[in-house]
Amino acid sequence: MNNSKTSEIINNIIKFILIFALIFLWLRYLKIDNLYAFIIAIVVDIALCKLFEFISKNRQVSKQIEKNEKKDIDKYMLSFLLSDKLDNIDFFHKAIKNSKIIDEFVVYNNVALSPIFDSDTINWEHIAKSVIKAKKMGYKSIIICCVESKIKKFDIDGINVKILEKEQTYLKILKANDCYPKIVLDIKPKRTLKGVLSQFIDKKRAKHYFYFAIISFLCSTFVYFKLYYLIIGTIFSILSLLCFLNKKQIVVEENIWQ
Repeated sequence: MNNSKTSEIINNIIKFILIFALIFLWLRYLKIDNLYAFIIAIVVDIALCKLFEFISKNRQVSKQIEKNEKKDIDKYMLSFLLSDKLDNIDFFHKAIKNSKIIDEFVVYNNVALSPIFDSDTINWEHIAKSVIKAKKMGYKSIIICCVESKIKKFDIDGINVKILEKEQTYLKILKANDCYPKIVLDIKPKRTLKGVLSQFIDKKRAKHYFYFAIISFLCSTFVYFKLYYLIIGTIFSILSLLCFLNKKQIVVEENIWQ
């Protein structure tokens, strides 16, 4: 059994225990009979676990990016933004083995790749120029690498256009070919409220919240003022469950050259 499968089983067990303890102890606090509380807790627990499983299966397949990689990605993108277009074309040509430069495209397997780093976010105007030129040159498939795009993927006049934003560009081009641009300027990301909140529900914190929740629930069974410990345990339980569901989804096709 591989590590990811083992980790998934452990996480499912933790979620089952956490939800059961949360529901059962609150039912007991409300003076529900032990047997009824147990049955209700089990039924609701199974239902919620199935719901979590359904949500997980229906989320798009992703490749995880480590925290330290996120900082590097922003630095690489800044390097592209500060570089000349011809320099960027030359970089992608060197990164993608057996590719060749034709006009303003890096061509591999009859697919034309166009690095567009004219601005942080590209729109139809940026994309249209590359699509029109690719069509004139006879290409049926084009890949556009950028920092961010308002358009993700589309077909126009028989040409399949794939947009790789910064995370996809990093995973499928830079990391896949173990080739990275020179960092021309180091940047320190601004701390935002969203960023701070995301740290609180980082997946790595799930088990820590779980331990605090279980300790709080156990304490509630031995002390007179149960309510305070139940509330604390509930807060940690919710945080733990949010952490398990908090996965950064970076959608990447298995083979972008098809």
